[in-house]
Amino acid sequence: MPAPVRLGRCLALVLVAALWGCGSDHAGPVDPGEGAGPPPSTDYPPSPLIPEVDYPLAYVDPAGQLASLRFGQPARALTSDSALTVRTAVWAPNGADLAFVATLDTASGGPDFAHLFVVDSAGAEIRRLTDLPDQVWGEPSWSPDGAALAFATSALEIWTISRDGTEARQLTSATPAARAPQWSPGGEWIAFVGEDEAARIGLFRTRAADVDRELLAETTVLPRYAPRYSADGRRILFEDDGDTGVVGADGSSRGLLTSATEREINMRWSPDGSYVAYARWLGASGIEVIDGESGGVLDSFIGPSVSPAGGPVWSPDGTRIAFVVGDSIAIGELGRATQWRAELPGLFVAWNPSG
Repeated sequence: MPAPVRLGRCLALVLVAALWGCGSDHAGPVDPGEGAGPPPSTDYPPSPLIPEVDYPLAYVDPAGQLASLRFGQPARALTSDSALTVRTAVWAPNGADLAFVATLDTASGGPDFAHLFVVDSAGAEIRRLTDLPDQVWGEPSWSPDGAALAFATSALEIWTISRDGTEARQLTSATPAARAPQWSPGGEWIAFVGEDEAARIGLFRTRAADVDRELLAETTVLPRYAPRYSADGRRILFEDDGDTGVVGADGSSRGLLTSATEREINMRWSPDGSYVAYARWLGASGIEVIDGESGGVLDSFIGPSVSPAGGPVWSPDGTRIAFVVGDSIAIGELGRATQWRAELPGLFVAWNPSG
């Protein structure tokens, strides 16, 4: 990346930190110490894929409400209902809407119940999509055209539903189990983790138009986190018995990008598929960035209170990583792993793909 662009980003982060009054324990630069990985290669860090734009972030604030922020501007509240507690959210492909899962207080005083909602980027309209006997469980996935969503329930079933709440359709039955659906970029397939009738566990896919499932990669331990398609739809990242596994979208060319004693979870491709970021669960917790072909470590965002469960989120231009640190959201710039800062209070983050 040219030096002037890098300097501009650093100044922007310092300005944001000042605006948010970063007075927490994580406000200053963090030294990752041991395990920071080798120096970046001559081709790393990457140049921005697209012109430099401050794409807005969506995040869950400490009160459990959903908000969005464009750095240098005031935050915008997207929900303001004390009966809701937002768990996770995903931007639609065009950035116009957010699908989110939130628990809703029950009037009877019973346990809160998780439903799927959609809100527009201005927070002007919130629609509840689901009214099922089972709770929505985990992160939903948008279809590539933004017309529908796939989601899992607490009964270990996968459903699809249109963005207006109509055409709810159950794709898999509760036996065998299925969870963590992810729509393929072409829209034909939905990948998920679970079990089949033969008691095999691992990574599967099903056509969005029918209920037949196909085993892509069998594992010995049921993956807990969602698989991720590369942007071109050719490869799928998945949790392979605690390592970062990769397999062709048709089940061919299975391999490992990492093989370590630490548990690697919540892996995600960079926007162009060149790199992979994941959270490291054991040992020194933090976020690592590796080469998408060789698995070589390029960056390590390691520090106290880095939350592996939150996982990394890529900026749309492919040059920054957002992740949770304690009760704050941090932004790290690729190639400057010792220079990340906690930017704003929050417990979850999603980056708008289109601005």
